[in-house]
Amino acid sequence: TENYDLLDCKLETGRQHQIRVHLAGIGVPVLGDKLYCKNSTIFDVYLENRDKRIPFTENVGPISRHALHSRYLKFFFPKQNRWIEVESELPPDMQKVLKLK
Repeated sequence: TENYDLLDCKLETGRQHQIRVHLAGIGVPVLGDKLYCKNSTIFDVYLENRDKRIPFTENVGPISRHALHSRYLKFFFPKQNRWIEVESELPPDMQKVLKLK
């Protein structure tokens, strides 16, 4: 069975690593997170085999980073005295992992 899922999280603050820390703290770390999921067997398999270009598992597929993406950001940019909004689609490697393509 697959042991990952797509989550939609909303940050209340911009604290560094906030999502990664909280998810790891409740036992559901971000896929491929080398800092907060050091015992992740899926990522260990990838690290051991990355030179052979062998993917994590048949279900997960190759990804060389933690699977965390911000679809939408809005922040105040004081230097220009305005709000900035940025949107970005899910990157291809994550689409492949989630079988969205």
